[in-house]
Amino acid sequence: MIFWTFRYVSSDLWYDEVYTLEHFTLVDFSTTVFYYPAPNNHIFYNLINQLLSRLFGLRDILTAESHSFIFRNFQFLISLVTAYFLVHIVKKYVSIKNSLLVLVILFTTIPFMNFSLQLRGYGLSTLLVIMLVYFSLYFFEKPKNITLVILGMLSCLLMYTIPSNLYVFLGVFTAVGMFYVFSLWNKNKQNRNSSLKVLIALSLGLGIASILYLPIWEDLIHNKFSDRNATSTFQSFGIFLTSIPQFFSKRYFLLLVILPGIYLLFKRRSLREKVLYLGLLVIFIVPFVVSFIHQKSPYSRVFVSLAPVFVLLISIPGIIFLDVLSQKTRNLFQWLIPFYCIGIFIYEVHQNDLVISKNLCENNSISQDLYENYFLAEFFQQDKTMKKLSSLHKDAPIVMYHQRDEPTTELYLKKYHLTAQKIELIDDLKTILNQYNEVFLITSHKIMVLSELDGVEGIDVATMTPGCSFTSILKIKRS
Repeated sequence: MIFWTFRYVSSDLWYDEVYTLEHFTLVDFSTTVFYYPAPNNHIFYNLINQLLSRLFGLRDILTAESHSFIFRNFQFLISLVTAYFLVHIVKKYVSIKNSLLVLVILFTTIPFMNFSLQLRGYGLSTLLVIMLVYFSLYFFEKPKNITLVILGMLSCLLMYTIPSNLYVFLGVFTAVGMFYVFSLWNKNKQNRNSSLKVLIALSLGLGIASILYLPIWEDLIHNKFSDRNATSTFQSFGIFLTSIPQFFSKRYFLLLVILPGIYLLFKRRSLREKVLYLGLLVIFIVPFVVSFIHQKSPYSRVFVSLAPVFVLLISIPGIIFLDVLSQKTRNLFQWLIPFYCIGIFIYEVHQNDLVISKNLCENNSISQDLYENYFLAEFFQQDKTMKKLSSLHKDAPIVMYHQRDEPTTELYLKKYHLTAQKIELIDDLKTILNQYNEVFLITSHKIMVLSELDGVEGIDVATMTPGCSFTSILKIKRS
């Protein structure tokens, strides 16, 4: 996590981060709460960032960009608190001594890491989900009213962060409902009452969030994203099947300890631990089932808050298996697993860079899902590119052609006091060249654009940026 933070704490902003900061954070509080043009407004998260921006005096986009490390360090803290609750779930409710191995799994799970420093509400949602799990279990052990208040607040804030968190919320709700049914079956009055109280607390939190959303209810329910129907009947199950290997993050040798661990869990461990594991499985699966029933088209990132739940599902049986080994063998595994996971993680990060680069530069497609994100790739250096452009262009005009992530491009152009004209056709460039001897063209699809320029007579083209960059600079002169 320290390595990841060192690499990305000052990384360039990208499309959704720029849009979020400009429209929902660096504005007045009423705009954050009552303006909902799109689900980009993760209201509770943006209210927190509002406070951060005011506390540090970062109230315009250029100042916020130059101090983005402040916002990202807050995300770093959220990730650490998530890890804290994850460890304590394993330590308190599964009676596992080697609970710190959970951190190895969590911090080498690529979807979790991809969103850990992102200036949007997904990291906060992930924390709130795992806190819901923790305090629900805590209430079963120590049924105090203050815990119910905490659960109500957490469910409210989870829903007030991102409405699509309803999928995951219903996963938690269904798991508690399963505990209730199980308590009826084994006639455990205390667990039955505890389950019922937790369900009521969760429902009240959901109700309060719904009341908070009332002023923007119409925009919340009907917008261009929430109205998108599923591309196919089983789209949600397709996301589910894709998400599992992404959460595994290529660490498949862990199955050698996970599979026998699952057997030992259901063979030797207590009934409480078995029910807990089944509850985690329900939390992980139900959101995809609800999405299927809903028949809308959510982005896969909606389910990233399930990453810690998946980590528990593979960590708990794995560690249970290690506990039955001899001390010497267990010590060996406790060294091998971290080295293996960290090695795979570093390799996969490098491979993602190569895949993302190839997708953009050769296939003219942009990568953005749980596993591969263009704005995390090494070639995404908008600040550096625009700084170089400012030293090159002098008085020559700048045009954008087939440029991806325009909000970020415009932000970093603005940072270096540059402006660019967007053109739709190569003929528009010819018109500009009739007025100027030299033009600088910026594009995300260099190979494709160079191919188009080959068909234009009377010009010389020089590439000013090496290799494959997210934004390439082409210097075009009349010959």
